[in-house]
Amino acid sequence: MTIRLHGVDAPESSQSYGRAATRAARRYVGGKNVRVSIEEIGRYGRAVARVRVQGGDLGAMLIQDGLAWHYEQYAPNETEYARLERQARNANRGLWSQVSPVPPWAWRDRTSGPGEMSVGDRDCSDFSIHEAAQSFFERHKPGDPHNLDGDGDGVACEGLQ
Repeated sequence: MTIRLHGVDAPESSQSYGRAATRAARRYVGGKNVRVSIEEIGRYGRAVARVRVQGGDLGAMLIQDGLAWHYEQYAPNETEYARLERQARNANRGLWSQVSPVPPWAWRDRTSGPGEMSVGDRDCSDFSIHEAAQSFFERHKPGDPHNLDGDGDGVACEGLQ
């Protein structure tokens, strides 16, 4: 099941620290029992949830490591995430070691071209035919910022074929 972490936004895979954030998340949860608490179903049909692993909050762990931002727009009252982000920033941890790290929401807006949804992530459900999804996927390389190629074989939204 694919979920988005509630109140957390990590760099996209083709951004600096994107792959490091993915590796860290996998290391934290890999092979362990997790508790997923769904907060809502987002506009693209994905679960937006909190993930707890061995008594800790995955979002907090990533933010504390400097591998994600507190996504204040969607979790304005999440004071613990805000505190952890300030600590990581002050310690120049992870992505905060960069001079001006680009938040993923700003990066996604920049990587969406004219006439495309510049408000964020695209999903396979946004396309009616495979050719449109593949064309969009090709225009947004390198990497797969919209996660349209689930198995990494270079073919986007294979379910539409």
